[in-house]
Amino acid sequence: MKSFENDVLNILYESEIEFVRRVDDKKLWQETFNLLEYQSTEYLSSRIDYLNEYNKDNNEDLIDISLIFFVNNKPIGLWPLTACQNLNTKYLSSQCSHILPPILIPNNSSKIVKKIQSNCFNLVNKLCENFDQKNWTSLTPFLDNSYVNDWHFMCLNEKAVSRAQYNIYVDLSKDLELIKSNYRKRYKTLINKSKKLWSVKVHDSSIDKNIWKEFMNLHKFASGRVTRSKKTWEIQYQDILDGCAILVSIHKECDEMVGAALISFSMHEGRYDVGAYNRDLFDQPIGHIAQHTAIEELKKRNIKFYKIGRKYFQSDMPAPSPKEISISHFKEGFGSFIASEFIQDYQINL
Repeated sequence: MKSFENDVLNILYESEIEFVRRVDDKKLWQETFNLLEYQSTEYLSSRIDYLNEYNKDNNEDLIDISLIFFVNNKPIGLWPLTACQNLNTKYLSSQCSHILPPILIPNNSSKIVKKIQSNCFNLVNKLCENFDQKNWTSLTPFLDNSYVNDWHFMCLNEKAVSRAQYNIYVDLSKDLELIKSNYRKRYKTLINKSKKLWSVKVHDSSIDKNIWKEFMNLHKFASGRVTRSKKTWEIQYQDILDGCAILVSIHKECDEMVGAALISFSMHEGRYDVGAYNRDLFDQPIGHIAQHTAIEELKKRNIKFYKIGRKYFQSDMPAPSPKEISISHFKEGFGSFIASEFIQDYQINL
């Protein structure tokens, strides 16, 4: 285990990148994150912590090598990155998924941008070659722009193959009545019905710990088992205490929780992270009022977009399950638009 970590860190420190590791200065990561032109929730420090903790159970060894870039002793960008070892397999990723692009704060010269992007590209290849990893994939997330960013363009120039996947967003900059007018027609009736059936509460940094425990128990009941570690729940609870997440809970008249949704957010983007709903009330509109309330709350906070989740198509590769298609259809009923994310697949000549 230790030799794997040493190998990874040796390659990292031999690179031409000037950096500080996120694990060594999470406060600086947050300060740099606050300077980004668009604060994608993919780059939230707490999300990195959560996903790394979540994925530990599926890997023998997991090393967070997320980097804060420096130029002339000043932090100018971020890069979420993870090295994993599982049985005889080693691989590079961003929290066990597609590698996210390095992201830089505004007003850097094109020379600096190109140098950092090139050094990062070389580092990825160097690590993957060391791992005998024959290919790697990178995902360019939604950043509220329509142009091909530098990382994506460089990957294409290096003969990477690009494909798209899609996500459902709500444009919270619009008037609330206009947002609601875009809901699927029957949702409006179901939301009004929900308001008569349930009591809806929004929990922020003043959340009662018992409410969180009730949410955890409901998630276990809905899933039929414990699906993840206690530490992952602690990370998400801390997000609420830190003011970067809310919990929307739905209750019966007796105050029993029948549903809840956790929403994390940055200054620019909200994200639907996890929900739990009483399966015995599957035919009732619990999820509808949870999403509607989340939209109202995020708009109150002047957040620009709400990322509800993936939009799946039958033609997607790999093919989505019927359940994924069904959930995607439900979420689409709240969306303002579908945004594309581009995945670059790069083959390494070992």
